[in-house]
Amino acid sequence: MDNPNEFCSKGGHASYGDALSIVREETTGNGTGPVDYIQATYFMAYHPVCAKSYECQENLEAARFLADQIQYDINMNLTRMEKSPGQNYTEEDFVTVWPYAIYYPYYEQYITMTEDAVFQIGICLIPAFVLTFVLLGFDIVSGLIVIATVTMIIIDTYGMCSLWGVDFNALTLINLIAAIGLSIEFTGHTVRTFALTTKSTRKERVIETMGVMGPAVMLGVAFTNLPGIICLHWASAQIIEIFFFRMNFVTTLVGIAHGLIFIPVILAYFGPNVNKALLYEQQQEATKGRSETMNAVSKKDSMTELKSKDEYPPETNVKYNREQTEL
Repeated sequence: MDNPNEFCSKGGHASYGDALSIVREETTGNGTGPVDYIQATYFMAYHPVCAKSYECQENLEAARFLADQIQYDINMNLTRMEKSPGQNYTEEDFVTVWPYAIYYPYYEQYITMTEDAVFQIGICLIPAFVLTFVLLGFDIVSGLIVIATVTMIIIDTYGMCSLWGVDFNALTLINLIAAIGLSIEFTGHTVRTFALTTKSTRKERVIETMGVMGPAVMLGVAFTNLPGIICLHWASAQIIEIFFFRMNFVTTLVGIAHGLIFIPVILAYFGPNVNKALLYEQQQEATKGRSETMNAVSKKDSMTELKSKDEYPPETNVKYNREQTEL
């Protein structure tokens, strides 16, 4: 049949003329004649027009649900027919039905995004905890405080970004995973310094820790990141301004808040105890230092006594005593 043209607008091929993929075999196994069967087919369906991302995702999920139902019904019928006498259907004859539209691949990620995000962030936090635990001297309390604070920074970062208009997609997940490493910079060094202090109370240890690490975190981490991040605000590409400027800017601010406000409070209440080995080592050094000081003082006193005796030799003393006796 000809395609429609200016002479016959009603002509044309069937709409689904090529929708059937028919496989033709010459004979069956017992030579009874040719066998034709449908290898694949397709048909068109419609769903509402989508203008927003969540609408496209809903259309994809509805299409998948419909395809699953069709696949289930066909395979159930084949299963019942397989049990009928004279039928030779097997599992190889079962069908697979799936939907497709031109924008489906772009929204495929959103269907499993939540599960993928939890899994990916989880498997990144596990090695972060293990390395933190090892590098902090196998201190389980310090490792738990660091990894719990890092988790809070990640959650707070996405919460703030969602309020700022950042959609949750693959780029967002990548930035959240990268924020794990940056968050450790705000927390790990402070906890390590706290664990190495030997003051008598946690409050005194926190004061000493923040006196050392507070300026380092602010100047060494925050103020070195913020200038470069702020420059991304004027990027011409919208993807850079949204997913890189906003997320990194929020991550840095949230990290500063947790590193300089939250971590000191947590350490003041739940921080690790004083390292007994380090405390013993410092006590031994102090004892050794005092002993050396006392020995030096004793040696100096002995030298002073010897010097005073040397100023008046024995012969002079005897002569002086004799003069006194004659007088």
